[in-house]
Amino acid sequence: MKQEKRSRQAERVSAVAVAVNLLLFVMKLVTGRSMGAMSVIADAYNNLSDAATAAVGLLGFVLAVRPADREHPYGHARYEYLAALLVSAGQLTVSIGLISSSFSRILSPRPVEWMGRAWIVLGIAIVVKLLLAAFNLAADRRLQSGTLRAAALDSLSDAGATAAVLVGGALSRRYSLPLDGYMGLAIGCLIFAGALSLCRETITSLLGGIPSAADIGMLEKDILEGREVLGVHDLQIHDYGPGHRYASAHVELPAALSSLESHAILDEIERRVAAETEISLVLHCDPVLTEDEKLPVIADALRRTAEKMDTRITLHDIRVVPVGGAEQVRFDCVTPFGLKLTQAEAEERFTAGLKEQVGGNYVCLPLVEHSFTGEG
Repeated sequence: MKQEKRSRQAERVSAVAVAVNLLLFVMKLVTGRSMGAMSVIADAYNNLSDAATAAVGLLGFVLAVRPADREHPYGHARYEYLAALLVSAGQLTVSIGLISSSFSRILSPRPVEWMGRAWIVLGIAIVVKLLLAAFNLAADRRLQSGTLRAAALDSLSDAGATAAVLVGGALSRRYSLPLDGYMGLAIGCLIFAGALSLCRETITSLLGGIPSAADIGMLEKDILEGREVLGVHDLQIHDYGPGHRYASAHVELPAALSSLESHAILDEIERRVAAETEISLVLHCDPVLTEDEKLPVIADALRRTAEKMDTRITLHDIRVVPVGGAEQVRFDCVTPFGLKLTQAEAEERFTAGLKEQVGGNYVCLPLVEHSFTGEG
């Protein structure tokens, strides 16, 4: 789906959410104040927070669809992430205020007169929130938007929170228990937890988190289906917002192929991936000497040496380069995060392991690096 069409549909969904949540906020606030019920007032501000979330999300969709320009050659899709960050900061502020007010109500409880219209208002709110959740989930299935998916889950949690207020009200009325402050505190904590989770998720997206396993598997499968492809490694995926993703990878091809043949194969893969996934892919060719009988023996010896250091280490792009009277064995050594292995230590340990297992005058020159797909 084209990003402009996707954005317009997401804008309409967000606009509906803004209107619905504002209506619920007014209904609950009027009801809660007339009763003096802190839990109902807290639930009202929960809806106001949701309205703000949808409004900022709407603004994010509007700005994100702006085309690339000289200052922003990768587009403006990350406005969706910035919008979510602003929303989470606002929700944290609201939740802290509600928690403070609820603590005051717990320390100084006041009687709450539960009126008949309160049950009606809260019952309507639960039904509306469940319908809104279904509406957002249906939109998310079409548009694949984390913002809409989060809104759907938030609506479900809101329906649960309102149901809890109803239960608390019923218990308070029947047994004369001062539960109002405690219910307000629970809702404030619920808003705080959700806002904190959204904040962490958004910051991770802005900083550059690991791609999903589904995206990694999909790209690797698409690349490995290319003609003559022997393997793929060093996959990196850069996320500049929904519909604006870029990836790169090293592809192993037989060294016997000409540079023109290799280029044609990689170009074919890049075009196919772009058409199927809207990911802009750049591939680098790693030639593999498939007829070299010594290479499999050397590769096995290097991998056994790596396993002794850490079973999570992976090796690739192994090649032998004659230099003077010795032979240099060059390869990439992907280490897990947390493993302290310096370049000098890797060279020494791999050279010693290869000499012990294979012999010969080999010098190992590994390139120590870490994975960009969360492996290890």
